[in-house]
Amino acid sequence: MKYIILIVIFISTFWCWHAFPDSSPLIMLTYSGTNINEIINNSFNLTAGMFKYNLLSVSWVTFIIYGFDFVTSTLNYNTPYMHKLYKSCRFEVVSLCIISAITFFIIWGSKNTFTNSSVDIAMAGLSFIIAAHHNFLKLFRFKIGRVRYSIKVATFINLFMGATSFYIMVITNDIAMGRFNMEQSIWLQITVLTYSLSLYFSSKYISYVIETKKLGASPIVLSILKSLQPNNNMYEHLANGVDIWNKKSREEKAIASSKVRKRNSKKRKRKQY
Repeated sequence: MKYIILIVIFISTFWCWHAFPDSSPLIMLTYSGTNINEIINNSFNLTAGMFKYNLLSVSWVTFIIYGFDFVTSTLNYNTPYMHKLYKSCRFEVVSLCIISAITFFIIWGSKNTFTNSSVDIAMAGLSFIIAAHHNFLKLFRFKIGRVRYSIKVATFINLFMGATSFYIMVITNDIAMGRFNMEQSIWLQITVLTYSLSLYFSSKYISYVIETKKLGASPIVLSILKSLQPNNNMYEHLANGVDIWNKKSREEKAIASSKVRKRNSKKRKRKQY
């Protein structure tokens, strides 16, 4: 899996640099002029391109990791926690895949040709984006015992994700308007689709934690992270963090339940008198 991820990183990065040469580091490596204005302009394009395109390509890797974790959990090669988590979204994932396949064969059988303004690939992820933001909104009512999730953090997460998804919608609209060539259009549409799926899976995890009040870590994902950086202790730290969180959660729920029982007991005694 490690080498698959490295291959995906290589393909997504160099495809991006080739599709958007004015926004890639290659422009600085190949530039040999001394004009200060051109150097400043190239530096600005490089910085803007990093935020506009290069950072989005991270979604290719996150999708591969989530997709592999989803398949292994579906085949019951993961922990019971992760199996139940992905089972809760299996119907939605399968439904959209079927719809996407039907759409593909309809377009394939039609006389329409795929152009740089077609958004078939990108639109396949639209429903995932909508479902993801619905899940993120659940953070506003997340509560364990007496402790309520920070409204400020919930607001920040929803605003940040909302702004990113709005930017994704702007890109999709620009594709439909024919503002990119074919190579750029296909790269961007794949990026939009992988972003949509990554956003959905991450929001589904948050939604499942909210529903179960229990945190879980996928050993599949943790082992992948460890293989990418074998010299650190990320695996152990994350596993320990999950255990500590669940312990504190159980303690808080027990305290809250105890107070509820005492309050109900006092009410019953008052009624008897």
